[in-house]
This record gives sequence, C-alpha cells and structure tokens, in this order.
Amino acid sequence: MGDADGHGCSCGDCCRCFCICVATSVCNWYTFLAAVALAAVLVAAFGVALPVRATVTAASLARLDIIDNGSLAYNVSLTVVLRNRN
Repeated sequence: MGDADGHGCSCGDCCRCFCICVATSVCNWYTFLAAVALAAVLVAAFGVALPVRATVTAASLARLDIIDNGSLAYNVSLTVVLRNRN
C-alpha cells in the first residue's frame, strides 16, 4: 500500500483521505479560533492601562530666596502617595 500523502492514504482510498484532510482543517481552524479568543481576552484584561494617581499628602517650603542673578532658590519637601488602580 502506497503512502502518497503521509496519512496512510493510497490513491484508491479518496474518501478516507478527504475525511482526514477535513478533520485536520477543522482542527486547525478551531485551534486558530481558540488562539484568537485567548488573545482577545488577554488584550481586554491587560491591554488597558489605567493611569496611576498621585496625591500630595504633605508639603513644606523650607527656603525661598532670590539670588543675585535673579534665580530663585528653594527647598521643598513633598510626601507623595501613588495609587495603582489595577
């Protein structure tokens, strides 16, 4: 028995060859659809990035001076709270 296409089909067994080819195509199609669905779920779950919220809870100005050349010198201390909404 000749193995013309690697599926064990011979030239006289066309119905079996057709069934194997259709089954392989359907399996490949369902695998492709499952991969697309998985990609869509992952993009929906992790693809949307919500912005991080920053809130200043305390601030103090220790020094505020104008230097001779017109520059401003200052010391500021901030307490910042970052909140990730994910």
